[in-house]
Amino acid sequence: GKVAAKEVETNLISQRFEVNLNDVPEIEGRRLALIGSHKAIGQWAAAHAVDLLPAFNIQDNKRVWSVSVKLPAGENIEYKYVLLSETGAAWESNALNRLLKVGTPSVQVDFVDNFNVEGI
Repeated sequence: GKVAAKEVETNLISQRFEVNLNDVPEIEGRRLALIGSHKAIGQWAAAHAVDLLPAFNIQDNKRVWSVSVKLPAGENIEYKYVLLSETGAAWESNALNRLLKVGTPSVQVDFVDNFNVEGI
């Protein structure tokens, strides 16, 4: 048991997630976070979601938020982005979870009013 677990741990690679939030003004006072099916990204529990951090991309004049998470190479994970505040969570408005095979290049997601922000 222990040997197998160790082998799995060494198979972790850094996976980058990026979001362009240029057109989402209501981020103030909230945290943009990543949440999903793997324990490293919370296993769908908002309390364990991983925060993204802002970095202004001068080249594209975009406000890009990003985070890198260590995940098992080759594993298929499901995830979503969520805006968290003290009063609750605003999930992405698209119903389907995002899918990713760990190790594939990150896709920068452009958000234009893409969160359910009512009641937050």
